[in-house]
Amino acid sequence: MKHLQTPFLALCGSVCLFLSSCNTQGKNENAPAENAAKEATVQPPKDLISLKEAKRLYDGYSINRVPIIEAYEAKRDPQEFVVARYAAFDFETIRQYVSYVEQEANKAGVEVESLRFYFGNNPNSPTYPNGRQVVHPRQNGIFILPTLVNAERDQEFGFYIGSDGKAQLIRDWSANLKGQADLGSKSNPRTAEASLVPISLLPSPIYQGDGSLILNYSQGGPPPPDDF
Repeated sequence: MKHLQTPFLALCGSVCLFLSSCNTQGKNENAPAENAAKEATVQPPKDLISLKEAKRLYDGYSINRVPIIEAYEAKRDPQEFVVARYAAFDFETIRQYVSYVEQEANKAGVEVESLRFYFGNNPNSPTYPNGRQVVHPRQNGIFILPTLVNAERDQEFGFYIGSDGKAQLIRDWSANLKGQADLGSKSNPRTAEASLVPISLLPSPIYQGDGSLILNYSQGGPPPPDDF
C-alpha cells in the first residue's frame, strides 16, 4: 500500500506545482496590461472649474450681455428674440475633428498649438450661402480654428492647408482677400462701401483647392431649462 501511495503523492505534488506555476505565469502576463491600464488613466485638466464658478460665469453673461443683445435685436425686429446661451457640437464630431486636424497637420509637418473658438453671428436668413439650413437666424454661435506657432514671426496664428499640402496662415489669406477687395473697389467705386467682398465674386485661385480646418455649424439656442 505504501508503494502505491508514494507515486500517487508524487503525482499530486507535480500537478499542484504545475498549476501553481501556470497561475503565477498568468499573473505575470497580466501584470503589464494592468500596469498599462493604470498608466492610461486620464488625469483631469488643470483648467477645470467648479460648478459654482460656472454658475458665476453664466450669471455674469445674463447680467452684462443678454440685455444689450436683446435691446439691439429689438431695434432690428420687434418680434421677441431669445438670446442664445450656448453652442454645441456632438461629441463624435469633436472627436473626428480633432483627429482630422491632427492628421492634416502631421501631413503638413506642423504641430497644432491650440484650438481657437471664435464668436460668430448667424445670418438673418433661412440658409447659409452653401444652402445649409440656418437653425437659429440672428443667434450668436462659434466656429473653431486650429493654430500653430510661426517660427519666423514667433507668434501663434490660425492656419489652413494650402493646395500645395503645406500649412498656410489665415492672416496671409485675409491679406490677399483684402487686397483683392481693394482692387475691386478701385475699379468699381460701389464696392468701396463693402468691408468684405463675397468670395464668390472674387475670381481668385487662392480659394480653389485650399483645405480649411475650420469647424462650424454648432447647434445652440436659448438657456437649457435644467442647466444653471
